[in-house]
Amino acid sequence: MTDLLEFDGPGVRHSVPAASATTQQHQNPESFAWRLCDGYDDQKRIEIKEEALEDGISQCQQLIDMFEASFDNSDSNGEHSSSMVKREGENLEKWMKDCRGLIERHKNFQVLVGVAGPTGSGKTSALNALLEFSELLPTNNQEAATAVACKVAYNDNDDPDMRFRARVTFRTKEELERQLNLFFTDLERRNELQVAYRNSGSREDFNALRVENANLKPTFEMISTVFDVEEHDITGLTTQDLLGMNESVLELLGTTKEFQSSDKDDLAEQIKPYVDSTTAQHTEYGSEFAAWPLIDGVELYVKADILKNGVVLVDLPGIADAIESRAQVAKAYSSKLTATLIVSPARKAADEFTTVDLMSKYQETRMKMNGQFHKRTFCIAVSQIDQIDRKSAERSREAKSNIELQGLIRKEKELKSKELKKKNELKDAHNELRRLRSSKRTATRQKTRSDSGSM
Repeated sequence: MTDLLEFDGPGVRHSVPAASATTQQHQNPESFAWRLCDGYDDQKRIEIKEEALEDGISQCQQLIDMFEASFDNSDSNGEHSSSMVKREGENLEKWMKDCRGLIERHKNFQVLVGVAGPTGSGKTSALNALLEFSELLPTNNQEAATAVACKVAYNDNDDPDMRFRARVTFRTKEELERQLNLFFTDLERRNELQVAYRNSGSREDFNALRVENANLKPTFEMISTVFDVEEHDITGLTTQDLLGMNESVLELLGTTKEFQSSDKDDLAEQIKPYVDSTTAQHTEYGSEFAAWPLIDGVELYVKADILKNGVVLVDLPGIADAIESRAQVAKAYSSKLTATLIVSPARKAADEFTTVDLMSKYQETRMKMNGQFHKRTFCIAVSQIDQIDRKSAERSREAKSNIELQGLIRKEKELKSKELKKKNELKDAHNELRRLRSSKRTATRQKTRSDSGSM
């Protein structure tokens, strides 16, 4: 049975369940496990502190419940109890308010961990594996599957029908109008530069034209995706002309869609058109189109152990996505992340340009912010190891110079040789067994005929 700790509130003594091992040293605050865990590795130290935090939050809530019950019962407990509660009530109310604030802060605490990497590296599959829910987020072997940043956080709703929840937030009309207005201004500027470059042929005009085209490209892609208008048809149009071409866009802008289900696959199907580049009908009477350029963010809530204490995994579009605007989403999100998991295919992990480039940028940013590169800011996950050409890998210079690997290869050859020898011995034993059984049957038949003849 759980021990009870005595707690002195203002003018009254309460008993609350004792904490777990991390906080049972309550007699001496200096002996708390969470104060003495510096010698442990990161994982153990985090486990101790998370357990202590959960204990503290739980006992705070129990004390709040007890104090509130004391308020409710003060009149029935006599004049002395009533006057005592009134006298100490202000202090208790302040304490409970502060405690509720701590509980709320804990509930809202988040550590954003981005899952990034080259397009097609298997980063979404890695994220699904971390969540222990296969195919929760869409994967696609043929093309980039992630089109928008998707935050995956812990689901604190215990309703079975809401075991999996999602929220899709669309951009505002004002934001889209600003982007389109700027686009048409830049487009006019680009057209002027084209004329200037044709007349001058100068390197300065060429560089300015190249920069302007790069600035226009993401919005060109958005217009093509959402409004089905190609680049050569845009000249002469306005922001309002574009918005009038797809009425569904105006219905979606500034709205939020909520999804929930008791089934993982059902929710995955519901949110698929909003997290990848799938075309779908998003309003009752509208046409089908890919909505990802209109989405401000996607939030997914699931009951995954890795998310329990505030970790939020963010699935980012591929850094080298063929669609520039999707790649920009991943790059723009980097400043919001506490840490980053970079996923790189095993076949290219050593020389993958995009991964190396991504690592370098993150290192440079962290060094500038913290004064040093810290190992906790990001890590590398090597994916798709089943696609490695083993023979080619073993012939590489790195493999041949790896003493441990060469030892394992020799050990494998020895074991395979022993296995083959055992298989041959087993085969010989089976053949011998069949020969003996055949001889036994022959001998039995001969004996039977002999016995019959003697009769």
